[in-house]
Amino acid sequence: MKNFFTKTILAVLFLAITSGMSAQTSMQGTVLYHKNPAKPIPSVLVTLSTPNGNVVASTTTNGQGQFVFTNIAQGTYKLSSETTIPAGGINLTDSYMLMLYLLGFNNLTPIQALAADVDGNGQITWNDYFTIIIGWFLQGYPFPSGDWQFVDEMVTFTGTLKDGSKTITGTSSGDLNGSYIPNITKDAQTTVSLNNQLTSATNQADINIASSQELTGFGLVLSFDNLQQIPSNVTSTLKGFNYSINENSVRVAWIAEDGKPVNFEKGRTLFTLEGGLFNEGSISVLPESHAISTNGDILPQFGVDMAKPHITNCTTYPNPTSNLLNINFTAAENQQYSVSILGQDGSQVMTTDYMSTIDGIQHISIDVARLAAGNYYYSIRNSYSNQPIFSGKFQIIR
Repeated sequence: MKNFFTKTILAVLFLAITSGMSAQTSMQGTVLYHKNPAKPIPSVLVTLSTPNGNVVASTTTNGQGQFVFTNIAQGTYKLSSETTIPAGGINLTDSYMLMLYLLGFNNLTPIQALAADVDGNGQITWNDYFTIIIGWFLQGYPFPSGDWQFVDEMVTFTGTLKDGSKTITGTSSGDLNGSYIPNITKDAQTTVSLNNQLTSATNQADINIASSQELTGFGLVLSFDNLQQIPSNVTSTLKGFNYSINENSVRVAWIAEDGKPVNFEKGRTLFTLEGGLFNEGSISVLPESHAISTNGDILPQFGVDMAKPHITNCTTYPNPTSNLLNINFTAAENQQYSVSILGQDGSQVMTTDYMSTIDGIQHISIDVARLAAGNYYYSIRNSYSNQPIFSGKFQIIR
């Protein structure tokens, strides 16, 4: 009797186990953004195919990024994915990460490397970097690799519970840091303010940083309501600066070429708009504008001022001189400036008090009669920056 009950229990257990095994003919999984469980990707078409490319089945992920294939036979399969939902999350932070990688300062995870290959040639090169900066941000071109990238997965399906749930990883092309939330349109990450300080029309306008900050990059989009205001040229002393002029906007981008932060003092000119007609009329900054901090993060706040150039068309005469050095330059009104005379070694030997400009040509004469013969430098500075806004070389003879 005891043996009968023992055999019966074993038979029931065997039937339960084998019944569970044979019933498990469904393959399930989840598509995640950068392997982040908090970022499932909905509306992804997942295709199940054999290793030689024969399609077995296809299905679409639900709102939680989940998919299920039913009545699947045992075997080895490839899971491939695609979607048409909007991509996003790309900004200059991703370009900065890519530049650091290309300079040898950091490494990329496999999914970051997939996002970085925006030209789709299977390699990560400087062409990918410039494709993001110039092709995408400045020109608005789509990435050659397409909007989305997914990692194909090879799976062996045994039809048992041990198969578990499959995870597929995806990314928007160019979004190296995985900042995007799939299928959600995010607000601008940086609030960029522009203070238009122009009080009269000018065909040349400086865009100056409004407060002292350390930056590794910025990307600005200026929109002009009046088509007569559109500049014909944009100049900058920053290395790595690029721009494009479109129908009614100007797009500029800069990232520190060596990957090291640059300290911008208040009032420093980031770039100059030339050839347009600029006034106190409506010029706005579009929401996609942003700036990145010392560690490559998006800054929440960033401000710029629009003003007439501080100093232009600077000339000195006579040069060489023996008594008076005359300096002429053009400036906007109410600029506070001083002039320093520096020796050959860079030490200051003379300086003037701060003076106020009128709108137009300025003239100043400096008595250098007491200085010894030799080579010297002059440096013009404004009242809110330690950086010279114009400098040059002259000679004293005796």
